[in-house]
Amino acid sequence: MPIFFVYSTREGTFEVIDGLQRLSTIFEFIAQPITEGPKSFLRDENDNFKEALKLNLTESKLEFENLGWHDLGIELQRKFKQYRLVLSVIKDSSQEDTKYDLFQRLNSGSTPLSGQESRNCLMIMLNDELYKFISGLTESESFKEIIDISENQKYQSYSDELATWFSALFIYDDYSGNKNQNSEEYLDAVIKNHFTKIIEHKINIKECFTFTMTTLNKLKEKQAFKTLSSKGIESGAFNLTCFIALSLYFISIYKKNNLVPEELDQEILEKNIQEIKEFVKSKPRGIRTIAFIADINRKTNELC
Repeated sequence: MPIFFVYSTREGTFEVIDGLQRLSTIFEFIAQPITEGPKSFLRDENDNFKEALKLNLTESKLEFENLGWHDLGIELQRKFKQYRLVLSVIKDSSQEDTKYDLFQRLNSGSTPLSGQESRNCLMIMLNDELYKFISGLTESESFKEIIDISENQKYQSYSDELATWFSALFIYDDYSGNKNQNSEEYLDAVIKNHFTKIIEHKINIKECFTFTMTTLNKLKEKQAFKTLSSKGIESGAFNLTCFIALSLYFISIYKKNNLVPEELDQEILEKNIQEIKEFVKSKPRGIRTIAFIADINRKTNELC
């Protein structure tokens, strides 16, 4: 079995960096039942009891199909428990990024996670409150209704990535990135170095996020984040650049009013959204996201 990497915290506990799924599977297989039956002592995130795992069909050991831990017998259980697991302990607790940097290197050699899946791991490692906040934003009903993305994107935590983008854009005045960064590096830098700003402004970010998604849902529904065709019609797939541009526009409105404005002129709002989408359409392909953000930020401030 591959080596397990764990991080030694200042409190003297271990955090699993690589091997969590393997360890979880082992624990869920050998879990002792509380009473007779399949229920184990393990609980899920909602504190409900989880079913103990059973073995799936294997090519060479067909006799083990659908057997649980207590079906194996004392001798096999003893052999299983005596199997050696090797841990590599990372002890340099003075460097907060050590465990995440190691996680990224390990991840690059296996089935790679998406950029946001790695960032989610980073958030959990740095501050669990941050991860819960970002993930919580995606529960907005208006957000769910207007974000028209594929099942594969949903599976790869793309909704969390959009919530991360919005949060990063809200603190753009504190960190605007640099011209050499790509979008992944920009988001990573925000989370690693400026996550305290997001937590500091989380009430305002959530209020602005809800205001943005609710307003756009009323105006545009699923067309909200689609670009303009050559005929000026909103069409095609969900467009991240459009999401960034409109997010910045509504963030500018919110900050100018210091809160959610009581009333917005719908005609002016629709006109400005159209102008922003024209601006997005006019940008050449291949432009770096960081450069685009600077341009659209200037544009949205003018419109406000």
